[in-house]
Amino acid sequence: MAPTVSQLGPDLDVVLERAKETGCFEFTGDDIIHGHVIRKSPLVDPDTSIDIRLHGRSEFRLRATSGMSSTGLSSHFKFFDESKNGLQIHQGPLHISSDGSGHGTWPFAILLPKHPDLAALRSDPSEKTFCPLSDIALQEIPPSFLVKEKSHGRLLEGLVEYYLEVTMRCSGTRSTLTSTKNKEFTAIKLLSVRSGVSPAPITDFGIKKHSKLKRKVASQRLAPGGESRLSIGQHIQKVLGSSQVPVYAFSLEVQVPTVLQIGNPNPIPLRIRAETSWADTNEILRNMTPMILVKNLTMKLQTTCFCSSKKLKLKKNKERGMPAKSSLTLVQYSWTSDSRAVYDTAKTTVATGLDEPSGANSHIVPQDSTTDLDLGVALGILTPKKSGNEKIYPTFTTCNIRNTHDLEWWITLIIGGETVKYNGHHSVTVIGPA
Repeated sequence: MAPTVSQLGPDLDVVLERAKETGCFEFTGDDIIHGHVIRKSPLVDPDTSIDIRLHGRSEFRLRATSGMSSTGLSSHFKFFDESKNGLQIHQGPLHISSDGSGHGTWPFAILLPKHPDLAALRSDPSEKTFCPLSDIALQEIPPSFLVKEKSHGRLLEGLVEYYLEVTMRCSGTRSTLTSTKNKEFTAIKLLSVRSGVSPAPITDFGIKKHSKLKRKVASQRLAPGGESRLSIGQHIQKVLGSSQVPVYAFSLEVQVPTVLQIGNPNPIPLRIRAETSWADTNEILRNMTPMILVKNLTMKLQTTCFCSSKKLKLKKNKERGMPAKSSLTLVQYSWTSDSRAVYDTAKTTVATGLDEPSGANSHIVPQDSTTDLDLGVALGILTPKKSGNEKIYPTFTTCNIRNTHDLEWWITLIIGGETVKYNGHHSVTVIGPA
């Protein structure tokens, strides 16, 4: 299996018009694709037919090599019945002169179906699928897609592609064909198809509470006037868990998105706030709560593409399909400063031997408040259209390919010179650009 290659030239060319909805050369299901078939090469024939057909397919191939031997398997599905998704745009005599004074042009309009054709999907009923074909036929067609991963002697390739195929058949004898001996010409024009999109960038990211984890921090630096460097005696007290060491207990609430949109100019929300656990916090800190600062944040979008085939054998209790994985770092933030504590007393920031955190590079976690710190907004975290030269594809499931996404994050907080680390991951749905 290999991706279909564009095949255009003076014998046959295909020129598309921009999609009316998007104003670009990307199409979605239910779009009518407008364009022209053009021939510039000279030709004289008494009876020529020109037909155009729409193709769509999902394929995957796996090849494993060990020493001198190699094995492979593949799986493929057609989305459309070409006989139902084609039309004839010319039938009759054709005369294109050799003096370059003109060329043949034939307009066309062909519908890109919104859903796959069930009969076409059932062309190989024994093939394994991620979900019933009857369900896939009710889904929107998946976007154009390409994945290729090579590691440990294994090559995995998967694709979803769409293209127009134009066939010109000449019925005359060779003597009537100018500048060629061929009686049949073919052109292939690749199509860029994207998933159904929202008319505008989304603002509802499906926020949900991810976790509310309790932590305790013990350090002499939590107390007002605490030095940035601990003495040997203070270190020993801390290690032994002495009651003289101040303790601050709190829970961090994290709210995360469940939906992301490729190329959305609105930041990805990641909201955090802290609630003090007064029952486990020392009395000395009740009136001067140590401030919590964000020291580090890393957020990554993990993509896992599963490919399936009837010949693919996996261990039990494993999701059916061979995975190909990739990772995109959305943000990597770090803030450094003096390690002594900062306090928030009666909504006034008080610092002991430390400049107040200020500027865009410092972020304070709200404590015992109804407001949140949205790190996505504060740091301008976005979902890009590309990762280097690689495109980011939406979440989708079709017959033999399932493209999934997870959002992973690591947060380090600093409280009185002590660090507290959190991390989490959850599945997200990535949708196409507006």
